[in-house]
Parts: sequence; structure tokens; C-alpha cells
Amino acid sequence: VGTLAIPVAYLLVRRLYTSRAGLLAAAMLAVSRYHIADAQEVRMYAFLTAGVLASTYLFTRLDEGRRVAVAYLAATVFALSLHPFAVFLPLVHATFLAVERVASPPSGGWTAPRLQWPVALTSLPVLAAGAFGVVRFLGGARLTFVATPGAREVAVVLGSFLGGWSWPWNLLVGGGCGLLALFGLWRGRREPATRLLACWLLVPLVGLLAVSYLATPVLFDRYALVAAPAFPLLVVRGVLALDVSDALDTRVVTARGLRIAVAGCLLLALATSGVALHTTTDKEEWDSAVAAVESRADAGALVVVSDCITRRAYTYYADRSDLTVVGSVGPESGTPHDRTSVAALESRMAAHEEVWLVFSHVADREERRLEQLADERHERRFERQFVGITVVGYEQPENETTPPGEGPSTGCDVRIGD
Repeated sequence: VGTLAIPVAYLLVRRLYTSRAGLLAAAMLAVSRYHIADAQEVRMYAFLTAGVLASTYLFTRLDEGRRVAVAYLAATVFALSLHPFAVFLPLVHATFLAVERVASPPSGGWTAPRLQWPVALTSLPVLAAGAFGVVRFLGGARLTFVATPGAREVAVVLGSFLGGWSWPWNLLVGGGCGLLALFGLWRGRREPATRLLACWLLVPLVGLLAVSYLATPVLFDRYALVAAPAFPLLVVRGVLALDVSDALDTRVVTARGLRIAVAGCLLLALATSGVALHTTTDKEEWDSAVAAVESRADAGALVVVSDCITRRAYTYYADRSDLTVVGSVGPESGTPHDRTSVAALESRMAAHEEVWLVFSHVADREERRLEQLADERHERRFERQFVGITVVGYEQPENETTPPGEGPSTGCDVRIGD
């Protein structure tokens, strides 16, 4: 599906601008670390990107008849079925049509007011059903792992739409692409196509910012996925705008040569980020981490995994049924469970002579809390780092006694084999 999104991006940008712009957009998507990473996940993100691109492409062809309108409705509903925040997709198109009524007199083509009925069919129910879905989503998960958004968080999300680089390359590439996008936005401000890209980028971001300040922080790159294609497409518009043949000596540099050079540097920078993705191990080594615990733990040992979500990963690779595996819910948990109390953890750890802590994607303060609780009655005997995972083993000293009973629940208990 991620591969199929590339020709759709080409068709969309060719429709908006030119065939060469479409080729550059397709090439950018093909080497984008952000898109590649989503395409490798067995999740909805690549489907959502393809659905957003297809819906917007069909939106620009609504003047071609009812068949295209029906296809547009199908693509938009498909995108809406994938993620709660796909609610912003029809709102992008509706906002664009509203902007066009103010920015320019009524005209023909895909911006004509008479073509608003397919957008209305998806936008109006979204205001109710989509809002209900977002409310349910926020009610099910308190996203305390997402920081309250500010200028830095917005910049990080925008930069993630292009790729990921270490300092100072992230500032150089991200800042350069940002300037190109602003340049393209300014030069194309009178074009319906560029105004569509602006609405495509701004409506989801403004919506997520509003939810972040009114409910809970949700400005996260994957929650802003509806807006993700718009930023690189604005960068493409910026490359198109590099027409300086009137300002510079054409014997030294031409508009075409400058555009080719900038496009080449842009693709090289994006491809470098993609190479880093392919050559760097970034997936957690759960099979090795679980094997390290199960090959050393005695029967009846307690395994505390930092959160209910990562506990699922542990239990997927676990084989032994004689170990008690529980999840400890921290303050940055993305689950609806309440934070595990100190009393519950103390009771559980005191009831076992051997305790294993498994950390993955956990806040430093939560890691320190669990280690301090384990240190109260146990001594550290083992520690090993894996990719994305830390395993620490503890044993009780000989003079310590173990009270009977398991103790209270930690919030997401599980025993292998049950």
C-alpha cells in the first residue's frame, strides 16, 4: 500500500501543477523515511496515507462527473474508517472550498461551488460521528506521553514528515525545507492548488492544537498523518518557484539548472535519512530480552514490565508459565489504566525472592521509581541493555523473609498460560 501511494502522489501533483512536479513529489515520497517507516508497519498508517492522497486527488477531479464523485466518497469514507483523526480530511476540503469563495470569484473546474455536494456528504456527518469518535478516543487513552505543544513541538512534527536526522543536519534540512515551503506558499498564494495545500497542512495541525489545549495533548506525528503529505508537496511548490532567470545572468545559472540542483540536494537529503532507517536497528529485541529473563529466572520469580502495552510484547515471546508477569502503569502511559501505586508494587515485590524489571519506552522517573522499590528488599544481580529494552534482575538477601500472598493488582496483571 505504501508503494501504491507513490503513483497516486504523482497523479495528484501532476493535476495540481506539472508532470515534472509530480515526478519530484513521487520521488520524495519514495525515499521519505517517514513514509517508508509507516509502510513497514503492519498498521493502518500506510493505508491512511494512500487514502488521503486518493481522496484529495479525486477531490481535484470532482468536475468530471458523478462517477468521480462516488469514487471520492468511497476513498474519503475509507480514510475515515482507519483512524479517528482522519476526521480532518473532509474538513480540509470543505475549508478549501470556503476559502475559494472568499479568495476568488466563482469559476469552473474543480473549484466550482456547484461541486460542493460530495464534500458536504462527508463533512456534515463527520461533524457528529467524527467528533464522537475523537471524544471516545480521548476518553479511552489519556495521552500523557505527548507533550503540551508549543513552537518546538510543531517544528518537530513538521520535520518528521520529511525524515529524521541528527543535529545539526535536522536544522539544516528541516529549516531549508521550511523556507522552500514558505517560498512556494508565497509565490503560489494566488493559485487554487497552493491554497489547497495550505488548507491541507493547516486544518489538521490547528485542529490538533485545539484538542491539545482543550482536552489532552495530541499533537503527535502519527496523529497528524492527514497533514503529512501536504508539507513535502509545499516544498515541491517551492522548488517550482525557483525561477530566477530574470534576476541572474543566465550564462551562469538558469532557472532549470537551479531547480534541478535544489531538487537533487533535497532527494539526497531525504534518501540519506531513509538509508539510516534501513541500516539502523530500531525495533525492540523482545525475543532476546525475554530469553535473557527466562534463561536465568527461578520458578516463581516476579517480572515487572514497564507498562501494559509493553507487557503484551513480553508475553508474546514468553514460554514459561511458572513466572508471574505484571505490568506497571507509569504517568506517561498511553493506556486507560490508572497509575500503579507504590503500595501495590511494594507488596508484589516483597512477596517474591526474585524480581526482574523490564523497561521499554518508559519515562526516566518511572524507571527510577521501579528501581528504588526493587532496591528496598532486593539486591541487583543482573543488568543488560538490548535495542529499546533494559532488563534488570534482583534477588533478596538471605536475611530477608518473604511474606505469603501475591499482593494487590498492579493494574494489568497477567500470568503466562492463563
